[in-house]
Amino acid sequence: ACALMLYATTSVAADPATREAPTGECGTCSLSEKELVFESGDSLARLLDRVGVGPAVTHRVAEALESIVDPGAIPPGARMTVRLTADEDAPEQRFLQRLTLNSQLDRSFIVRRTPDGGYTASVRKQKHERSIEVEILPIETSLYASAMEAEASVELMLRAQRILGTRVDLQRSLRRGDRVTIVYERLDHPQSTTRHAGKLLAVTLDQRTRKTALYRFEQGGQYTQFFDKNGASVQLALIRNPVRQARLTSSFGRREHPILGYERMHEGLDYAASRGARVVAAGSGRVGFAGRNGSYGRYVRIEHEDGLSTAYAHLSRIADGIKPGRRISQGETIGYVGQTGLATGPNLHYEVRRNGTPVNPAELDLPARRTLQGRTLKTFQAQRERIHKLISQQFDQYRDDSLNVALTVDSPDSAQP
Repeated sequence: ACALMLYATTSVAADPATREAPTGECGTCSLSEKELVFESGDSLARLLDRVGVGPAVTHRVAEALESIVDPGAIPPGARMTVRLTADEDAPEQRFLQRLTLNSQLDRSFIVRRTPDGGYTASVRKQKHERSIEVEILPIETSLYASAMEAEASVELMLRAQRILGTRVDLQRSLRRGDRVTIVYERLDHPQSTTRHAGKLLAVTLDQRTRKTALYRFEQGGQYTQFFDKNGASVQLALIRNPVRQARLTSSFGRREHPILGYERMHEGLDYAASRGARVVAAGSGRVGFAGRNGSYGRYVRIEHEDGLSTAYAHLSRIADGIKPGRRISQGETIGYVGQTGLATGPNLHYEVRRNGTPVNPAELDLPARRTLQGRTLKTFQAQRERIHKLISQQFDQYRDDSLNVALTVDSPDSAQP
């Protein structure tokens, strides 16, 4: 087993400005606090709407949060506390004074209202002890099944799957005998015996003919991304597949329309998926259109940089808060798979255009959003080598135990410093 203490325990005293004020009266305003829990399908906009916060304020809050966390990727189970004021003369109008989002184990995200009516965001760290763990998952049928067999964290496995999916089509290319290795933070609470998976630090996929290795790298609070061994970001201008667990049913090019019965150009890709499956933004940008659009049914178009735009059609519904002009982050939920417009079954019709001209999403050559250079690259390479040593140590044990595949990486009693 391998548990190397690379991080000292972090403890940050609470800023006096963040201390809670008692609920009560403040001048002509009533002050209240509400605690909300994100459930599957919930969004920041939906929960704030439930407590009476309008879309304009929600938009400003989301913009403030974007500087420290992706507001479109808040997981189910996350908790959010909101402090609201209401004018006694107009109690139906709610004003958000403060929001505390607990979506990660080691930190809280706080949004406060400024005197000019804007919002500012900050991070408050929680006290934990951190160690590094290495989990080796031999593939028999699927990554999910291997993770369950090893009793690995489902959330951690999903994160690893999402990162690997930027470079490898896991639905088609995984084979029995492949091996996935996950390097991650383990967070231990000093006041209890509970432990949780923290940050995913690296994930590798060893296959018969290729190896894929991706590493988390943080640069001075400016950005946090995953990079390949050469320092090229895995984050592309557009992700390849905006709906998960989907099957490609129609490619780009001329075809006979399945309903209209005559041949015409098919300007995108069709993915068959379960009705209600989440559809995410392929890239960051601004919503150009959201609503009904003829044979496309419920439809969203997003304008990106460099003349690129993406479109998502036949949606059962459009996600809350998705309106023209809204700023969207890559991976944020923008709608749900449906069968609106001219469609033979639940599917997503996905288009990419460059300067208004349709292009084949499957063949689009997209550069890395960022490539590390100079001193930053050397820092990344040093971190990469430390992770390689951890993996090598764990693999030596895995190889010795490979006949019975009884890995012991979860056993804290066998951890070596």
